[in-house]
Amino acid sequence: MRLDMPTIMFVATTPFAVNSFLANHIAALSQSWRVILCTNLDAYELMPSLLNTIVVHHIPFARKISIGLDLKSLLQLATLVRQLKPIAIHSITPKAGLLAMLAGSIAGVPNRLHTFTGQVWITKQGCVRRALKVFDRLIALQATHIFADSASQCRLLRDEGVVRHGQIRILGPGSIAGVDLKRFCTDIINRERIRERVGTNEYACVFLFVGRLTKDKGVFDLIKAFRELTAVERNVELWMVGPDEEGLSLELRKSAEGCGAPIRWLGATSTPEHFMAAADVLVLPSYREGFGSAIIEAAACGIPTIAYRIDGVIDAVIDEITGCLLPKGDVMAFAQAMQRLACDQKALRNLSQAAQKRAIEHFSSSSVTAAWLAFYKSELKKSVAERDRYHLSRYEMTIKLKRTFDVVMVLLALPFLIPFLLFISALVLLTSPGPALYWSNRVGRGNQIFKMPKFRSMHVNTPVMATNLLQDPKQWLTPIGSFLRRTSLDELPQLWNILKGDMSFVGPRPALFNESDLIALRTDAGIHELMPGLTGWAQVNGRDELSIPDKVKLDAEYLEKRSLGFDLRILWLTLFKVFCRDGVSH
Repeated sequence: MRLDMPTIMFVATTPFAVNSFLANHIAALSQSWRVILCTNLDAYELMPSLLNTIVVHHIPFARKISIGLDLKSLLQLATLVRQLKPIAIHSITPKAGLLAMLAGSIAGVPNRLHTFTGQVWITKQGCVRRALKVFDRLIALQATHIFADSASQCRLLRDEGVVRHGQIRILGPGSIAGVDLKRFCTDIINRERIRERVGTNEYACVFLFVGRLTKDKGVFDLIKAFRELTAVERNVELWMVGPDEEGLSLELRKSAEGCGAPIRWLGATSTPEHFMAAADVLVLPSYREGFGSAIIEAAACGIPTIAYRIDGVIDAVIDEITGCLLPKGDVMAFAQAMQRLACDQKALRNLSQAAQKRAIEHFSSSSVTAAWLAFYKSELKKSVAERDRYHLSRYEMTIKLKRTFDVVMVLLALPFLIPFLLFISALVLLTSPGPALYWSNRVGRGNQIFKMPKFRSMHVNTPVMATNLLQDPKQWLTPIGSFLRRTSLDELPQLWNILKGDMSFVGPRPALFNESDLIALRTDAGIHELMPGLTGWAQVNGRDELSIPDKVKLDAEYLEKRSLGFDLRILWLTLFKVFCRDGVSH
């Protein structure tokens, strides 16, 4: 690999996704580009062949939301991107997609690509679903190119408002990786060897599950369906192949107790093709999928699939031709389909032949890899000449990093704060007449007026002016108004302004529209070009006790010293001041 080659960076949460989806593409791309992979090497074993082909960097991505680890991973990834100067950054998996697109945007990478392979939020409800969809929308907003691995996934993402019409496309015929027809094929020798090793007789009908053992994959539905099957059919087996990422193994084994036929727990594997060649039917009662790569891999080995009828899967299985599609969640129908294929050898043979023929003719990995190479060669050619021009100034990078920090922190905090916000709203409504929120006209960046909410801490007939200018401000406070102001809880609704982009976590506090003296002094000092903040340097150095000239002086000092590190210091001091209830006069 020549170091002067243009660099492409791939980002995935775990090597499991890399092994399954990217291995062939990376090997082909590494012939013309310097390929860098960022993934969590502690989560799963990476294919040894990739370690000899590309440069791999360990980033401690967490699959689930973890504010501390996520921020650490984002900063580590952003630093690495800036050092390595890739002309493109390409991500798969949701967490890696969010952090990679943010890091690429911060560093100014000209080509930011993400491939959607199934949506985490599709099985969620309420606030959790909405929050996870916001994360996907943020990925789409930061990306310059967006892909899905199937036509139904494209349609779903457009219909749900995650991407705009015409913003998303498929590379090749569908499927993110296609099928390596040299690996996945009929293999009589392996069929006999694997069955002998596992302890399965040659006449048993083997149902195979390949994938992560997670609830979204429908593993509990599968155990229930197999129990129903074994009540009427005994010469069958269920093989469970895949990593237990959610720690479900003990619960699954307990639910499988009393089955009338064996369930083999075979663990994770880097050679799923061996088990596919030895099985008879792939079973996938998944509640969310991208294209369903395991389906066409199994088909290439000559075994059909029984699955739920969901987006992604419907592109990989033709019902009653290459497999069987059942209503999502219908365990009895799933068990009946398993029974039919276990008993009807002719139907099983017809489905197997049609599935294998379709996989070979339409989904070879070579055709999908060729589509990836064609895209990179055509779209990134113009970027090579400009690869050293996109790096941003320190000031520009600080602005982008600050905005990224604001958005990520709000999105991570909101699911936990929503119940608390509703509780405070109820208290405000119960303790004084009027609305829970008070909206005021405030002066934002460039002296533009915007609407800013606070939990109402004063009565509805209070004069509209700065609190320190009121005569006897205490007479206007509601019963809980003093508490809300001392603890700064009245400011929490401004997270909405931060998400919208009207405010930041740190910056000069936005002036009221009629505070002409403060506005004039800030404009003269150039402070009006800063984004107003939830807290600021003046707030941690006196707050209500400061005169207007002193506030402006501290705002100017912030203008001079602003950086992400300085913002983090101010946030820490703010928490300390709020805890001590320091600097609030009423």
